[in-house]
Amino acid sequence: MKIRKQASDGCYAAAICNVVESHYYDVIELDDHKFNDEVREHMKGRGGNTIKIGLEYAMEHGIPTVKGERIKIKGYNKVKPNDVWGYKEPLVIDCDIETGESLTKRLSSKHYIKRRTQGYHAMTYVETFGTGDSVIKIANSWGTRWGDKGYCYARRTVQTKFDPFITKAYSITI
Repeated sequence: MKIRKQASDGCYAAAICNVVESHYYDVIELDDHKFNDEVREHMKGRGGNTIKIGLEYAMEHGIPTVKGERIKIKGYNKVKPNDVWGYKEPLVIDCDIETGESLTKRLSSKHYIKRRTQGYHAMTYVETFGTGDSVIKIANSWGTRWGDKGYCYARRTVQTKFDPFITKAYSITI
């Protein structure tokens, strides 16, 4: 999977492109900047879940490729946050900003709750591994200089009722 660098506020577009391209095993090179611009224009003046709106836009209009073709998305399914563990295909995931900034440190509950008010960030769930699918690999959209060449990892113990770092997740059907 190629790590896509998002534009100023296009984490969801980058995540959608990552998931769609993964279906093609990196054969198709998506023009994520063009798609990102289209989705951002579509989002102007609209509130709500940006991932859901971005996915709906991608379904309606397809995703541009370098060759000028459009990959059509047939639909998407919401995946419950706890069901992400052990999933066998890439997903668009929505998490809190603190998770996006750093999955390598754990904050106290007081600091964590305070930071949750900053908003959310979209990333791409890649795979689970380890004993009992205890670790998940996540592709971020801040470039390959971030994390482990653009990837980060989270232990299953992070996902609890009171600390749900994955707030929403979507699988995509092409």
